[in-house]
Amino acid sequence: IVHSSPARLVEELYKITRSGAAERVIRDLGDTGLLKFIAPELDRARSDALWKSLAALDRYEGVARGQYRRETVPVESAAGEAVEAFAYVICDPGEEGPTTEGYRALLLEGAREHGLPPAWVKAIEEVPILPSRPSPPPPPTLSP
Repeated sequence: IVHSSPARLVEELYKITRSGAAERVIRDLGDTGLLKFIAPELDRARSDALWKSLAALDRYEGVARGQYRRETVPVESAAGEAVEAFAYVICDPGEEGPTTEGYRALLLEGAREHGLPPAWVKAIEEVPILPSRPSPPPPPTLSP
């Protein structure tokens, strides 16, 4: 790994993040000391909280089921610095379908906060909402 070209390392890291096993592989790379050569920013940020967060996000976004893949994307920090962040990208984009009311509200909040054009905000407002799920019944109680 130490002697590999940066482009080759980036290619392999990209494959890992798309595989659904990123949390395990990145943890193993950190444990062996190789992560500092591939992604020094990740190596410096390693912690149990990071691993738990990545695993929870991967589960939530359906990475193992092939719904989304985690990609590293360049973003600008609030301080104006160029940094890398993870983003979840849909694996099989098709026709847009309904979403939850909470997710649409989150999208609208972000669209308005970041000054997206009114036509984009309107398009988000028009995304259909999934029907609310009823609360599950309480578990049965055991009587002595």
